[in-house]
Amino acid sequence: MSPLKRYSATLAIVHDGDTISVHENGRVHKCRLAWLDAPEYGQAYATEARAELFHMLKGHAINIAVLRYDKYHREIVAIRTDHGLEVNAQLIARGLAWYCPRFGRGPRQLPELEAQAKFLQRGLWKNPHPTPPWTYRGTLAATHTRRPARTGSFRNPERAPNPESGKTSPASSAPRQANQDKHEAGSAARNTQPPRPNAHPRQPPCTAP
Repeated sequence: MSPLKRYSATLAIVHDGDTISVHENGRVHKCRLAWLDAPEYGQAYATEARAELFHMLKGHAINIAVLRYDKYHREIVAIRTDHGLEVNAQLIARGLAWYCPRFGRGPRQLPELEAQAKFLQRGLWKNPHPTPPWTYRGTLAATHTRRPARTGSFRNPERAPNPESGKTSPASSAPRQANQDKHEAGSAARNTQPPRPNAHPRQPPCTAP
C-alpha cells in the first residue's frame, strides 16, 4: 500500500504500546501503529510495550508514513526513526505486540518476526498462551467492565514537560493543590457510580479480512 503522505515529526506522548501523539510544524497528530496490536492496560506487558515504544522514539526524528485513517480519525502509520529503526516491526520482533492483519497486512516478514519471538519466548510470549488484546477487549465489553486506568507519564520532556516535575513556591503550589483536591474529590464521587456499559462494540478477531 502506498502511503497517503509522509512527514517528519517529534514525539509528544506515548499513549500505549501502539498509539502515540507527535508534533509536526506546530500541529499535533494522533497516530495508531499499523500491522500490530499491543497489550491493553490490565494485561501483562502493556506497560513494557509502552515503555519500549517511548525509548525507541525519544530524542529521535520520527519519519511517519500515513497509510490510512481510522474511524476515530487517527492516522494509521508506519514509523521509521532517523537512525533507521523500523518501529512497527521491532515491537513485534521484541514480543511486545501481536502481528494483526486487521490493522493492515504490512511487510512479508512480520509473521516471521512474530513466529521467531514466540519461539524464543520474548516478551509476552514467555506465557505460552497469552490472551490477545482483541479477546481482552471483547471480554470487557461483554461484562461491562471498565478498562484499568493508565499509570505513569510517557511524555517527551523536551516537547511536553510534566508540570509536576518543576519546583514551585508554596504560594504557586497552593492553587494547584486545591485543583488537585477538587479533581480527586470528583473522581471519588464518580467511582461510587455503577459501571456503565462499554459503548464500543466487541471487536472482531485479528485475522486477515
